Amino acid sequence: MEDGADVTRIGAPRKMGLRQERGRPLATEGPWRSPTPGGSAGVVLLIEPHADSREMYTEYLRTCGFVLVIAETTDDGLARAVEADIIVTGIRVPGVCDGVELVRRLRHADETRRTPIIVLTACVFNPDRQRALAAGCDAFLAKPCLPDRLLAEIRRALMLRRLAPPSSVSAPTRAKSA
Repeated sequence: MEDGADVTRIGAPRKMGLRQERGRPLATEGPWRSPTPGGSAGVVLLIEPHADSREMYTEYLRTCGFVLVIAETTDDGLARAVEADIIVTGIRVPGVCDGVELVRRLRHADETRRTPIIVLTACVFNPDRQRALAAGCDAFLAKPCLPDRLLAEIRRALMLRRLAPPSSVSAPTRAKSA
C-alpha cells in the first residue's frame, strides 16, 4: 500500500511532503512545531470509546506537546468541542448520535465551524468514508493507525487552519485525495 493510501484529506494538496527520515522524528521543525501561542502544540479533543486506543493516542500526543481533552461518548464530545483546536473522533461512538452526525452538528455550530475534524475509525468501507466526508470532516484515517500518522495529520490540519482566512471557511472544501 502506498504511503498515504489510508488517509483522505479535504481541502489540501495531494502530497504535503511529510516523510520521516531514519533517526529523525516526523515534522518536528519549522512551522509545524507549535501552532498555538504559549508553547503548547494545541488542544486535541479525542473522542474515543476504547480505552486501549484512547491511552495510546493520548500518551503519544502528550509527549508531542499537545493538551488532550478526552471524551468517551458523542454527548461528552459535543459538550467539550469548544475547548479544542482540533477534534479526533470515530464513527461508531456511543451517545446521542454517531460520529458522522457529530461531525455534521459541529460543522453547523458557529463555535466549531472552523475547528478541524479528523475521523479516525475502523469503519473503512467506502459508504462510511463518503458519509464522513459529506458531513464535513477534514480528514479520514483508517485504523489501525500509527500514532505518528495521526500526529502528522493533526499538524497538517492545524497548519491549514492557520493559513486560511477566517471568513473563507464556513465548511471544508471537498477535494478528496488518497
